[in-house]
Amino acid sequence: GEVIEAYHTGFVFQVKESEEALKEGVPSEFTIEWYALNFPFGAFLPDITEGKDGDANRIQWANGAYCHYSPIYNPGRWDKGRDLVGTIHGSTFAEFAKWVASYSAIHPGYDAFEVWDRPELEAGRTRRWEYSSTCSTFIEEGLRELYRLGGLRSSVTTERKEILRRSYIPLISRLKPSKVDMTNPEDVQELIEFYQELNKAVRGGSEEGQGLSTSNFVRLLADRLEVFYVYNTRADEYTRVYLSTPYFGLSNLYQPMSLPWQVVDLDGNGVLDDPGAFKDEKNDFIGDLSAAVGGIANMSRKRLPRVVKRKFGPQILQLGVGVILAGIVVISDESFLSGVLVGVALGFVGSKLV
Repeated sequence: GEVIEAYHTGFVFQVKESEEALKEGVPSEFTIEWYALNFPFGAFLPDITEGKDGDANRIQWANGAYCHYSPIYNPGRWDKGRDLVGTIHGSTFAEFAKWVASYSAIHPGYDAFEVWDRPELEAGRTRRWEYSSTCSTFIEEGLRELYRLGGLRSSVTTERKEILRRSYIPLISRLKPSKVDMTNPEDVQELIEFYQELNKAVRGGSEEGQGLSTSNFVRLLADRLEVFYVYNTRADEYTRVYLSTPYFGLSNLYQPMSLPWQVVDLDGNGVLDDPGAFKDEKNDFIGDLSAAVGGIANMSRKRLPRVVKRKFGPQILQLGVGVILAGIVVISDESFLSGVLVGVALGFVGSKLV
């Protein structure tokens, strides 16, 4: 669904060059994705349960999210197209499927918002105070894992000219956010009132009981709020954010991913940098790029501004805009089937709604 021109994204795998692909029941194409069951507003807003007999009101989230495996690829569902990222071996996919299952277990909820100190990702300069957990997060971390496992090393990946990007919804704050003390009744009441007001605006915004659209909801937040609260599902804690203008980075939702092979000469000085790196966040793949020499040589001939401001451009792939990452899986052994068996269970791995 659309959220300020942002779309869902996932992995599509094609099975090729393998006798396994000829066996009955083995799909020629399949998908793996991560999403919230109650989207969009369950992922953005909690319900407020009124207390009874003197009990306090309670905040109840329904933002549970899961990894899902589907043995088919439905072009009608992925109508924004797809892009070939690279190839992997069947044994790599088997290990990747195990990682997907563990990812689902340790990422139990959809957390839509990030908190940055500026509205754009300036490589190595933008400070990220709080992290999101979305379908784009899953794709970025999944691509890193495939590379770590030995996949995505061919020229299809390392010599690609487009910069892979992902979607973010960043809240902007010059100050470091503070944790909400959930043992302080005043802090808790302030938090509850914040969500109560948002729920009134979003879920009961008309006489017919219809709430705002997702786009209007996010714009409402950007237009009216100076203080925002962010929930971290994994830590089960809230952060108070004092917003700074322009409050939300809505004009630059799509920013470069931080990927091992994706390094460019940002300043034209011959130094290769990670265009998706945040300040003080070290990625262990920087400085160890021998496996992507061909891609580095190709990409170093390009110059990009430190802040990539254009949302659309001939050299920039808008990954978040409904683009499906298509990984062609090269199969040569039984590992593909074992991987699929793990994948079939992915839809059943994850947290319950909280």
